[in-house]
Amino acid sequence: MATKPRGSASPRKRDRSKKPKTILAEQFAKAPTVNIQGDYYFTAEENQALGLKLAGLLEQKEQLQAHKKELMAQLKAQEEGITADIRLTGSKRRSGFEVRPMDVFVLFEPKQGQKHFHRKEPPHELIRSETMLPGDYEQELPMEGLPASKKPPEETKPKKAAAKKGKPDGAGSPIGATSFSDALNAAAAGKELKRVPVVLDEGFPPDKIRAQFRKAAKKFGWPIAAIELLDDEAMKLGSEQEDAAKVLEMFNAHTIRPGATE
Repeated sequence: MATKPRGSASPRKRDRSKKPKTILAEQFAKAPTVNIQGDYYFTAEENQALGLKLAGLLEQKEQLQAHKKELMAQLKAQEEGITADIRLTGSKRRSGFEVRPMDVFVLFEPKQGQKHFHRKEPPHELIRSETMLPGDYEQELPMEGLPASKKPPEETKPKKAAAKKGKPDGAGSPIGATSFSDALNAAAAGKELKRVPVVLDEGFPPDKIRAQFRKAAKKFGWPIAAIELLDDEAMKLGSEQEDAAKVLEMFNAHTIRPGATE
């Protein structure tokens, strides 16, 4: 059985009940010097220095952790951006197209109230079709089958002026009997425009009267193009309180009291 060499036992495990032997000074003078691992107790100055070093290390650790969080947040944001780009690119790849601004040809069908967008490059493929807006009828564009009421204005004939004397355009006459009513019918794309069942408030200013009619007409099923055309015409009459009577008179030509029959 192996035995431990002398001097290998830790001082903490030695039996301190025995009194150390008296060693004479001349013995140290003859003793050789070796290097061993032993317990060293710090001085007050050394303990203070260690405390300062510990505080500095803890501060460095906190700074590193904060920097780590910042880096992780930046990396996460970059990762999310790349992930979103991957999804968008994959979506484009699967669909085979994307929406972007482009110059196109537009063809009008006023009788049907439709406009068609075609690519400028041959063979001029159809991109999509939309309902014509009131402003489309007012443009000086080549439109086959454009109603006479929508063509560029010409010299007013005396007979037409006499026929309209004393009657606002579209007021007090059936829908379709005036040029403006023809425009409404064209905007409706062939749909019959019945009077809207609503009682407009006489005390409202023009903008609120227009809003009240738009809401009722939309709920009643009027086409959006017809509503916008009539609204644009009402705006021309004015927006001040003193213009409310004219605006109200124009809309009343296209309304009926709820529950009444035409």
